[in-house]
Amino acid sequence: MNLQSPFLSLPPVPLVLDASALINLLGTGAAGEILGHLARPVLVECVALAELTRHPLPDRNHQAELESLFASKLLTKAVMSAQALIVFYGLVSDDIAGGLDDGEAATIAMAVSEAVGAIPVIDEKKASRIFSERWSERQVTDSITMLSQAAVIEGLQYDGYVDAIYSALFHARMRTPKGARPWIENLLGPERVSACSSLGIQPR
Repeated sequence: MNLQSPFLSLPPVPLVLDASALINLLGTGAAGEILGHLARPVLVECVALAELTRHPLPDRNHQAELESLFASKLLTKAVMSAQALIVFYGLVSDDIAGGLDDGEAATIAMAVSEAVGAIPVIDEKKASRIFSERWSERQVTDSITMLSQAAVIEGLQYDGYVDAIYSALFHARMRTPKGARPWIENLLGPERVSACSSLGIQPR
């Protein structure tokens, strides 16, 4: 079955995960494999990391899995520099209609302070919009795009990939862009789609 996704191919630069993206990654049940197939630095800033209080999968411990990912260098725990902190405080201020969530602001600040053009992975629309408005020359992406890169699809293979996406949708309630939902519906099939309330898709 053809698994070619409708999502953009991301350039080979570092990714900086917001808390929701990290939850979705863990929710796949295959975080280590996915990070390995992405084959690039993947960072999570400590402020965003602190927002993760439990594992989305009921039988797993988030702290143990994260420590394993950090130890294997598949995931890097990052701390904002002085320059990034200036960006962070500007993003959480009331000057932008109430400011952003601390984790989202830390993720963006970390990404823009990286000299190699890191891409923040954020699912919240307001944060993505603000990033695009302020740093129009930079790219922002979301969890489903990260998880649907060709290398991930090919690496997990059909059954493993479908199981991983279903798990993230069911357990982590991963957000999916409306335009991508028909692809997801075809990928999962009606029974699994009906179990994923986060999709908002009515099964046929």
